[in-house]
Amino acid sequence: MTVWKDWQNPHPLDGVFLKVRRANKHLETLNALIEKYQAAKPYTMRGELNPKTGFFEYRLVALFPPFLDFGIAIGEFAYQLRSALDQMIFSLAVFPASLAGKDLSRAHRSTSFPICLVDNPTFVAGQLKFVPDAIRDLVAAAIDPFQPYHGGDTAERWLLAVLEEIYAWDKHRIPKPAGGMVHINTKDIPPDIHVLIDGNVDTGDVFALVKSTLDPKVDFEPRVTTEIKVDIPRPVGGVGVTELWRIYEMVEDGILPAIAQFHPPRV
Repeated sequence: MTVWKDWQNPHPLDGVFLKVRRANKHLETLNALIEKYQAAKPYTMRGELNPKTGFFEYRLVALFPPFLDFGIAIGEFAYQLRSALDQMIFSLAVFPASLAGKDLSRAHRSTSFPICLVDNPTFVAGQLKFVPDAIRDLVAAAIDPFQPYHGGDTAERWLLAVLEEIYAWDKHRIPKPAGGMVHINTKDIPPDIHVLIDGNVDTGDVFALVKSTLDPKVDFEPRVTTEIKVDIPRPVGGVGVTELWRIYEMVEDGILPAIAQFHPPRV
């Protein structure tokens, strides 16, 4: 087994590992912000009895929005992780000695990690053009399982698609954090509790109905948790911040090892 021993030069993936580590630091910042925000009790959950139906109608009311600092941390997280993906592909590229000036600059810019909402082999081939012939198809195969197009109609909700959307959004404006996501534990839930929405909730939306014969504070309210969402155009309704941890884990534990196999191990 060949091991990277050129101590005078960094391993081709050293920069990638540093960027992934920096993305993790931004997640730690988000954790601290979430703890501070939740401690301020930013939501109130209201269950109002509808005498005509005999059900408590539950709504979530946000008392104040998340701190703008959330958007900064989210955008910087997306930048570090998305650019780490591009650097993974760039680390494999070999550019012809004949390229120079603008041609070399274009080759550098076009070498990046493809993210596809629809199956597009031509686009992938263009992004991997300067990856050596001997491994190009292997690299394409290694990153293919992570491509959003495998999700079909749900492609926009795949993790790489979400990362791409946040990254693109952050280039022009700070990603907007917002309240309004609820999650309800439905394990062994009583039949007289009807969950209408589990996820994105707008102000005024009834997200659950609880029969008045139950004690909502005992039988229902402990089942409800709230989550800050990243309010981006795609997917519709945005995503909860917990998706960011899932994206990070996919890159660190899935994509990075898939690319690292084409390099000598780091010491």
